[in-house]
Amino acid sequence: MSSPNDSVHFAKPLSPDDMLREQTEGARSQPLGEKLLAGIELFNLSCEFMRAGIRIQNPDATDEQIFAIIEQRLALARRMENRA
Repeated sequence: MSSPNDSVHFAKPLSPDDMLREQTEGARSQPLGEKLLAGIELFNLSCEFMRAGIRIQNPDATDEQIFAIIEQRLALARRMENRA
């Protein structure tokens, strides 16, 4: 008699290189509009993470102060990128 688990097959775990390869192939086949939208979504998500971290570091900061800190951090990142 067979058990319900007899038909379950688990995929072999992917190596980090295989995962990167799959992500790269998927990104290459993605239409330009989807790539741009994904970039905007990732930027917004990173801003939310920054906002949450700043809120933890500065619990009494106003929304305007948090926004100013985010602007400062983004300006610093641009300066550092331009040096590289």
